[in-house]
Amino acid sequence: MSEILNSSDDANVIREMIKHENQLVDQRINWMSTIQGLLFAALAFSWDKANCLIPLLCGLGGVIAVITIINLGLATAATQLLLNWYKANHPSYSGPPIIGLYIKSPVDCKYIPYITSLPIWMTFAFLIAWILVYQMAP
Repeated sequence: MSEILNSSDDANVIREMIKHENQLVDQRINWMSTIQGLLFAALAFSWDKANCLIPLLCGLGGVIAVITIINLGLATAATQLLLNWYKANHPSYSGPPIIGLYIKSPVDCKYIPYITSLPIWMTFAFLIAWILVYQMAP
Protein backbone atom coordinates (compact mmCIF):
# COMPACT_ATOMS: atom_id res chain seq x y z
CA MET A 1 0.00 0.00 0.00
CA SER A 2 1.55 3.28 -1.05
CA GLU A 3 1.02 6.38 0.98
CA ILE A 4 0.48 9.59 -0.96
CA LEU A 5 2.00 12.58 0.77
CA ASN A 6 0.44 16.01 0.63
CA SER A 7 2.40 19.03 -0.53
CA SER A 8 3.36 20.07 3.01
CA ASP A 9 4.76 16.62 3.78
CA ASP A 10 6.61 16.61 0.46
CA ALA A 11 7.99 20.06 1.27
CA ASN A 12 9.37 18.79 4.58
CA VAL A 13 10.95 15.76 2.89
CA ILE A 14 12.54 17.94 0.19
CA ARG A 15 13.82 20.37 2.84
CA GLU A 16 15.46 17.48 4.71
CA MET A 17 17.02 16.16 1.51
CA ILE A 18 18.38 19.62 0.65
CA LYS A 19 19.64 19.95 4.22
CA HIS A 20 21.50 16.67 3.76
CA GLU A 21 23.06 17.90 0.50
CA ASN A 22 24.14 21.10 2.25
CA GLN A 23 25.75 19.08 5.04
CA LEU A 24 27.66 17.07 2.44
CA VAL A 25 28.83 20.31 0.82
CA ASP A 26 29.95 21.59 4.22
CA GLN A 27 31.90 18.38 4.89
CA ARG A 28 33.53 18.48 1.46
CA ILE A 29 34.55 22.11 1.88
CA ASN A 30 35.97 21.43 5.35
CA TRP A 31 37.98 18.45 4.12
CA MET A 32 39.19 20.33 1.06
CA SER A 33 40.23 23.35 3.14
CA THR A 34 42.07 21.15 5.64
CA ILE A 35 43.93 19.25 2.94
CA GLN A 36 44.78 22.45 1.06
CA GLY A 37 46.10 24.02 4.27
CA LEU A 38 48.31 20.99 4.94
CA LEU A 39 49.58 21.03 1.35
CA PHE A 40 50.41 24.76 1.52
CA ALA A 41 52.21 24.19 4.83
CA ALA A 42 54.21 21.36 3.24
CA LEU A 43 54.95 23.64 0.30
CA ALA A 44 56.25 26.36 2.63
CA PHE A 45 58.59 23.92 4.37
CA SER A 46 59.88 22.44 1.12
CA TRP A 47 60.16 25.62 -0.98
CA ASP A 48 63.93 26.11 -0.51
CA LYS A 49 64.89 22.57 0.47
CA ALA A 50 63.24 20.05 -1.83
CA ASN A 51 62.37 21.43 -5.25
CA CYS A 52 61.29 17.99 -6.44
CA LEU A 53 58.33 18.08 -4.02
CA ILE A 54 56.91 21.33 -5.38
CA PRO A 55 55.41 19.87 -8.60
CA LEU A 56 54.02 16.94 -6.62
CA LEU A 57 52.36 19.22 -4.05
CA CYS A 58 51.00 21.52 -6.77
CA GLY A 59 49.63 18.57 -8.72
CA LEU A 60 48.04 17.04 -5.65
CA GLY A 61 46.49 20.37 -4.62
CA GLY A 62 45.14 20.89 -8.14
CA VAL A 63 43.70 17.38 -8.34
CA ILE A 64 41.98 17.78 -4.96
CA ALA A 65 40.52 21.11 -6.10
CA VAL A 66 39.21 19.59 -9.34
CA ILE A 67 37.67 16.61 -7.51
CA THR A 68 36.01 19.02 -5.06
CA ILE A 69 34.67 21.17 -7.90
CA ILE A 70 33.10 18.07 -9.47
CA ASN A 71 31.57 16.99 -6.15
CA LEU A 72 30.20 20.47 -5.46
CA GLY A 73 28.74 20.60 -8.95
CA LEU A 74 27.01 17.29 -8.36
CA ALA A 75 25.62 18.53 -5.03
CA THR A 76 24.32 21.68 -6.74
CA ALA A 77 22.73 19.53 -9.46
CA ALA A 78 21.10 17.30 -6.82
CA THR A 79 19.63 20.33 -5.05
CA GLN A 80 18.32 21.69 -8.36
CA LEU A 81 16.74 18.33 -9.19
CA LEU A 82 14.97 18.30 -5.82
CA LEU A 83 13.67 21.85 -6.29
CA ASN A 84 12.59 21.17 -9.87
CA TRP A 85 10.79 17.96 -8.85
CA TYR A 86 8.91 19.79 -6.13
CA LYS A 87 7.92 22.67 -8.41
CA ALA A 88 6.72 20.25 -11.10
CA ASN A 89 4.67 18.13 -8.68
CA HIS A 90 3.29 20.93 -6.48
CA PRO A 91 2.85 24.05 -8.62
CA SER A 92 0.15 25.50 -6.33
CA TYR A 93 2.11 25.15 -3.06
CA SER A 94 1.64 28.31 -0.98
CA GLY A 95 3.55 27.43 2.21
CA PRO A 96 6.97 28.65 3.27
CA PRO A 97 9.69 28.43 0.64
CA ILE A 98 11.52 25.15 0.26
CA ILE A 99 14.90 26.89 0.19
CA GLY A 100 15.79 30.25 1.76
CA LEU A 101 17.33 32.04 -1.21
CA TYR A 102 16.46 30.85 -4.66
CA ILE A 103 17.90 32.94 -7.46
CA LYS A 104 15.59 33.11 -10.44
CA SER A 105 17.23 34.11 -13.66
CA PRO A 106 15.46 36.53 -16.01
CA VAL A 107 16.39 34.07 -18.74
CA ASP A 108 16.06 30.32 -18.55
CA CYS A 109 19.66 29.41 -17.73
CA LYS A 110 20.34 26.13 -15.98
CA TYR A 111 23.88 27.25 -15.08
CA ILE A 112 22.88 30.08 -12.70
CA PRO A 113 23.10 27.89 -9.54
CA TYR A 114 26.63 26.83 -10.51
CA ILE A 115 27.75 30.36 -11.32
CA THR A 116 26.43 31.74 -8.03
CA SER A 117 27.84 28.96 -5.82
CA LEU A 118 30.44 30.45 -3.46
CA PRO A 119 32.01 27.07 -2.53
CA ILE A 120 32.68 26.34 -6.19
CA TRP A 121 34.36 29.74 -6.64
CA MET A 122 36.43 29.20 -3.50
CA THR A 123 37.62 25.86 -4.85
CA PHE A 124 38.47 27.47 -8.21
CA ALA A 125 40.59 29.98 -6.24
CA PHE A 126 42.60 27.11 -4.74
CA LEU A 127 43.06 25.59 -8.20
CA ILE A 128 44.29 28.90 -9.62
CA ALA A 129 46.59 29.37 -6.61
CA TRP A 130 48.22 25.97 -7.23
CA ILE A 131 48.70 26.78 -10.92
CA LEU A 132 50.33 30.11 -10.02
CA VAL A 133 52.57 28.49 -7.40
CA TYR A 134 53.67 25.90 -9.94
CA GLN A 135 54.57 28.64 -12.43
CA MET A 136 56.52 30.61 -9.80
CA ALA A 137 58.40 27.57 -8.44
CA PRO A 138 62.19 27.78 -8.56
